[in-house]
Amino acid sequence: MSDRVTFNQLRQQRQKIGKRETQRMVQAYLFDMWALIKEARITLIGFSLLTTINTLYLMTLYNPGCTIDERPCLQFLEAIFETIRFYVFEINLPWPSGDLLGQLLWFITPVLGVALIFQGILNFGRYLFDKASRTEAWQVSLAHTYQDHVIVCGLGRIGYRVMMQLLQAGYDVVVVDINRESKFLTQALNLRVPVIYGDARDPDILEQAGVPRTRAGYHRR
Repeated sequence: MSDRVTFNQLRQQRQKIGKRETQRMVQAYLFDMWALIKEARITLIGFSLLTTINTLYLMTLYNPGCTIDERPCLQFLEAIFETIRFYVFEINLPWPSGDLLGQLLWFITPVLGVALIFQGILNFGRYLFDKASRTEAWQVSLAHTYQDHVIVCGLGRIGYRVMMQLLQAGYDVVVVDINRESKFLTQALNLRVPVIYGDARDPDILEQAGVPRTRAGYHRR
């Protein structure tokens, strides 16, 4: 049987979406989301901290025209809603005269909030759904869902044939290759085989390929 026929048959077989593949994709998206959250943690923490400070201020200290017995002037949901309005420069509350903290928040919250949104939150969403810009990270997320698989180190001619034989035998395969220009890369990705880019001698790369969960490995020297 020719390599082309074998490849086409395997591709058709692996393109079928079953329960196992669906679960794997869901797990990969969740892992990828967590990785994105960790990458954007400084921005997300800053945005959360600013929102919390502004909300607490509106609930506890902001009371123009209110008496102490009438505090808080704004309930939680109202304070959250008004904080969101700050971020879009639609402040609908009276100026906090004589309150230095309030006056600072009136200036800082809209400007800093917008900066955090555009630099962090929107980028997070864009990267989350735009896998083309994060191909390598997405491959790591896919590999994270594999268990009892075989790691093939090196996607040269021999490594490619080993990968094909393993797939034909029903094994799950993850490839590690330092060469991002391998002529067999497209074939591996079309067969939905995760490809981790890096040196197979690097423990971190092997960790990304799932060595602790692996069945075996093939290394072409």
